[in-house]
Amino acid sequence: MNKETVTIFILLLSLGVTALSVFYYYNIGTYNYVGSYNGYPLYWYTPFLPAVVVSIISFTLGILLVFTSLNPSEKRLKISLISVFALLLVSLLVARFSFGFSTEKILLELPSPTDAQLIQLLASKSLLDGHNPYTENFARQMLSSLAPQQYTWIFKSGTNNYTPSNIIGFVHVFDYLPSAALYYLPAVALGIPANIYNSIILAVGSALIFHRLKGKNKALFPLLLSSFMFIYFAPLLLYRNTAGWLIPFVIAILFPDNPLLAGAMLAWASTYRLYVLIFTIFYLILLSKEGYNVKDTIKYGLVFALLLDAPFVLLNPTAFINDNLIPFLANFRPYDGGPGLVSLTYFGITIDKIFYYLGLSASLVIGLVLSLKYYHKLSYGILTFPLISFFFYYRPLPSYYLYFLPLIFLSYIFIVRKGDINIDLSSNSLARISSYSLVLGLLSIIYMYGVYTFGVLLNLEIGLSLFILFAITPLIIYFRDLVFKINSWFIFIIIVLVSVMILGFIPSQLHGTNFVLMGHGYIGDAMLLPNLASESIIKGINPYTCNFQQIMARDPYFGSLYKIIPYSDVPINLTSINASKVFTPYYTPKGTYMYYGLPTDNVTFYDYPPMNAIFLIPAHLLHIPIRLWEPLTYEVAITALFLQLLRRKEWEKSLALVVIILSGYFVSLYGFTFLLDSTSWIVFIILGMAFYDIPFVFGLMTGLAIDSMPQAIVLFPFLLIYVYEKMGKDYFKQYFLTAVLSALLILLPFVLTYPESLYLMLFPVIAKLPMAGIGITTLLGTAVYHTVWPLSSFKPIPYITLAITLTLGYLLRKRLGEVLIMLPMYIILTFTRSYPEYLLYYPYIAFLLWITMEKMTSYQGIKISNNNI
Repeated sequence: MNKETVTIFILLLSLGVTALSVFYYYNIGTYNYVGSYNGYPLYWYTPFLPAVVVSIISFTLGILLVFTSLNPSEKRLKISLISVFALLLVSLLVARFSFGFSTEKILLELPSPTDAQLIQLLASKSLLDGHNPYTENFARQMLSSLAPQQYTWIFKSGTNNYTPSNIIGFVHVFDYLPSAALYYLPAVALGIPANIYNSIILAVGSALIFHRLKGKNKALFPLLLSSFMFIYFAPLLLYRNTAGWLIPFVIAILFPDNPLLAGAMLAWASTYRLYVLIFTIFYLILLSKEGYNVKDTIKYGLVFALLLDAPFVLLNPTAFINDNLIPFLANFRPYDGGPGLVSLTYFGITIDKIFYYLGLSASLVIGLVLSLKYYHKLSYGILTFPLISFFFYYRPLPSYYLYFLPLIFLSYIFIVRKGDINIDLSSNSLARISSYSLVLGLLSIIYMYGVYTFGVLLNLEIGLSLFILFAITPLIIYFRDLVFKINSWFIFIIIVLVSVMILGFIPSQLHGTNFVLMGHGYIGDAMLLPNLASESIIKGINPYTCNFQQIMARDPYFGSLYKIIPYSDVPINLTSINASKVFTPYYTPKGTYMYYGLPTDNVTFYDYPPMNAIFLIPAHLLHIPIRLWEPLTYEVAITALFLQLLRRKEWEKSLALVVIILSGYFVSLYGFTFLLDSTSWIVFIILGMAFYDIPFVFGLMTGLAIDSMPQAIVLFPFLLIYVYEKMGKDYFKQYFLTAVLSALLILLPFVLTYPESLYLMLFPVIAKLPMAGIGITTLLGTAVYHTVWPLSSFKPIPYITLAITLTLGYLLRKRLGEVLIMLPMYIILTFTRSYPEYLLYYPYIAFLLWITMEKMTSYQGIKISNNNI
């Protein structure tokens, strides 16, 4: 790999790791009731202490990676890869330990409108009504349309004890520069919802980025999106106004040779949010050192800024100054939503606010001196100084620093390299990495959304949209080369249409302030049964002869706790809400039924293949909590694969693996903290791929996976076709025989001692279980037939789909490549129980097969500079 390629990928790692720090901070914690103000209960977010540490480490590593990318050497690339990979593994274990090994109640806030967006919209409306927004008091409108939980509270001066008893009010005036009100004028005038308007602006910037990238470098666009996936879509869905300054800044970066356009866009961004001005100063230094016409850019920028601000200053200078200085003069509560020095308060260390300001100022001054004196060494690395400075600010809002990272990435491409970058990965490899990264990033968002809002996933429109997403996932990978051919305006249309569709499907629970109460540590019957079965095997009892109903009912961990709680004037009493024990009901396969007609029974017996229970035996024998065993085994498997890539000196592949894990963090890592019953088969498949060069080992691991879950059974015939095509006859024979023999040897003891075991292993396929999830049978059954139980006419559909996909897969095996491995998704989409987690892992497995079994590029090793930064 050449130096430019490595620089690009390290910058992508920096994007992902820094975005991870914010994602981690927001999701490894809980809201706590802290008191009330004027009858309004207040809940403040408190991240768990280990999450604070991991978040700060992740943020720091992201900054260091930017500097590492300046002049990468082989040694630095190795250190970067290993550091990021190790952090990802640690983050998984920290999440598991943070949530604990006993039952806990976690309260999280669902996305909802914020006061920042409401204030901007009200200011825009006042402009349209002919009023000066700086003379308006928006308190009444805000109280009538926004839950007080969302307000930015102001506390008594001189108090560091930010408790409700010290509150003296909230921000109810327009405390931004004029661009923030002007931004929403078209939306308010035309009646366009704010989030859809943000989506349109974001789509314009995205289309321009795609347009300016040349040739195969267009594949960097989906990589940019996916490495930043959780944050990129925040302006779309999470009521954020970031697009209002981010896209103008992007335009300035894309057109640096046009001082008028660049200056106007920089002026707009810098007068939209004051903190952007800090980044603009460092960006102008970069522009100057790279030989652009900075003098004219500044001249036009100052003129444009004057035109924007002067009318409001002249109308009422006192109101203009007072409102804009409120964030600096008023005693806002330190924001509990991002890594920074203020996080020390969670360790009982309180620092006076003045020292935060001193840290912010000192770091900026030092950064400016270093930027001017050592630019020849620091280059685009000077753009990290604004990020570092906000680490010392007492309100380290993610929007104050996080969105500077994609600007650094774009500045390297279009300012430092002037759009002339040469990535020495083949077009095919680059397109593959990009498409998988994008797909896994999208699926991660869906997975996260499902975990936190599972109670609304049964909404028919959401189910249909998820069905479409999973159905087109293999097509996105298969037609990956289209990214080099499609028109940039097509990108614009896609983003707008997708965002409008998503916003239209957002349930009513996400339109206001709602909390979701989840019980961590509780487990459903699907996870409890393998645990009980493994204990039976240890005692020498065939678990298929057992009925675990009484044991399950007594188990304190068995149950489900999920509740959406609207914000109200009554404080939430967590002690009054308990988990409910939910069994999976079924009808006997021989019976007939009507809608909610015949009585049902419950699944209280072990209804999986045996390996899912055997997988847990070491945890019982070694007294390791199951909640720790599952993530540990996954970490062993993925680490074995990573180390094998390093041993073979396949740096391109190891780099791609880490990028993919980051972009699909929820799919590839974080999901395992939620105790999925599918852990075992994924672990075995990954272990098999780690040692794929030994067909007996790969076959053994595949056999174990087959005996774990129905998903692996469905995957097996497609895997056989893929292995035969890629590895040849001799390898295939050894692999196939080992897989079949190992699977049979594990099954035999259970079937011979109790022949009915085989029936119970296949029970989920044979029995009439309620329809649930996002499958076509569920959608048809609930929408057309208005029943939650599968119709007899649905029964042949999975078998027909299996026959069709297998036939097409075999005939098109050469053209499909590893996309063949994703075809089981279509089969599962016809199951009567097709939850998203049954489908998520096929793209991940397909990608891992590709990087292990195929040659990624014609280059061997890496050839990059060994100079120091």
